[in-house]
Amino acid sequence: MHIYTGIEKPALLELMSTAFSGFPSPTPFPMSTLDNVILLDLTQGPTLAFKDVGQQVVAQLLHHYLSLRNAATACKPGGSVEKAHVMIDTSGDTGPAAIAGVKGSPFLDITVLYPHGRTSEVQELQMLTVPPAHPNVHIYRAEGCCDDLSSVLKEVFGDRAFVEQHNVISINSINWTRIAAQSTYYVWAYLQVFRSRFSVGQPVNVVIPSGAFGNAMGCFLARRMGVPIGRVVCATNVNDVVHRAISAGDLSMGPNLATLTPAMDIQFAYNLERMVYFMIEDSEDPDLRADPSAALRPIMAAVDEQYSSLSPGVAPVRLSPAIMVSVQSVFASCSVSDEQALDTMREAWTENGIALCPHSAVGVCAGRGLFRALSENAPLLSVLTAHPSKFEHAFKLATGEVPQQLAHNPTDGLKLLPQGCEWLRQHGRDNWRAEWIKILKDNVVACTEK
Repeated sequence: MHIYTGIEKPALLELMSTAFSGFPSPTPFPMSTLDNVILLDLTQGPTLAFKDVGQQVVAQLLHHYLSLRNAATACKPGGSVEKAHVMIDTSGDTGPAAIAGVKGSPFLDITVLYPHGRTSEVQELQMLTVPPAHPNVHIYRAEGCCDDLSSVLKEVFGDRAFVEQHNVISINSINWTRIAAQSTYYVWAYLQVFRSRFSVGQPVNVVIPSGAFGNAMGCFLARRMGVPIGRVVCATNVNDVVHRAISAGDLSMGPNLATLTPAMDIQFAYNLERMVYFMIEDSEDPDLRADPSAALRPIMAAVDEQYSSLSPGVAPVRLSPAIMVSVQSVFASCSVSDEQALDTMREAWTENGIALCPHSAVGVCAGRGLFRALSENAPLLSVLTAHPSKFEHAFKLATGEVPQQLAHNPTDGLKLLPQGCEWLRQHGRDNWRAEWIKILKDNVVACTEK
């Protein structure tokens, strides 16, 4: 993180110690084995999801920079407190993790949008039960899907004057610091695997359940910095834009379908733009390499045209063969159905006593299927992205039971807490998008004026 922030290492160590104070010690990321697949468990943080890592780090960095700015302002006559307003949409795990990072901050307000009926019960309760003692947290329950929410926030962030005036920022994986933070556990995991079992320098293939592609970009960044990672395998559900992009160069928007893996119910995987940029940069075509931004611009303009109107299949958006050579030299992909995920959860539990959430099961299923195709010699690491207790319904569908260790967990008392949020309605409103944007902007202005 020193490479990306410039913060001196002693100060950075102090910030990171605070960021990881909500993780178990001394091993925040347990590792185990299921058949031929090594499991990297990233679900032990304060909200039981891998996003706790990036969100806690980003929150500490934001607090650090704002503290420095406000310390300087305090020395000036009439100086006022400088704040920032975090605005994010979530498919379930980003929201709770971001809230856990910034709630109670004197320098940060946060607005979270989540799609009603498209998250698990526990994920929703983690957002709705934020205590009134944290008035800097603002929750909006929205009609529609994640792509609807993303399209609205894209318009808010497109108003550059508004964003700059009110210090509006994102801390989901649109924010590069999230990617940098997420690269760190791939460095750490590589060293754990090879110190104990293999020779350092030998490659490892990594399987990652993929929604907006941020976790995969973290792995790619670690690879680009020199960690011997072989293939980055992206596992999706039937909302398979990431799989289509990697396997066929197809960035076109498809229908957004509700599944048992809601974090993957995304058609606008915004980190694919970053991936394509790097793949152009690595292309063997000198014309592409000469100006990667220029080569990327028409591709993303075609993608934006679809996602701005939320119109699936208006026109196919495809990557050129030259770009695809670069893509497939690094990435592989697989689409996994709900039924396959449930089968994997059932087998892992009944045969090995390992409880998987449906997203993690998508990764394990993909890893098992691709293991021989990738390499029999290279180890395969599969990332566990959420604790199974956050998805009791899916676990019961898979196994017919909710085992004791899932029924009694840190989320157990959420149903007893008071709940609160604001509604963003869509149905029956022709101008819902404009209404939502006004509501969100008005809320930011009100927070700024406090």
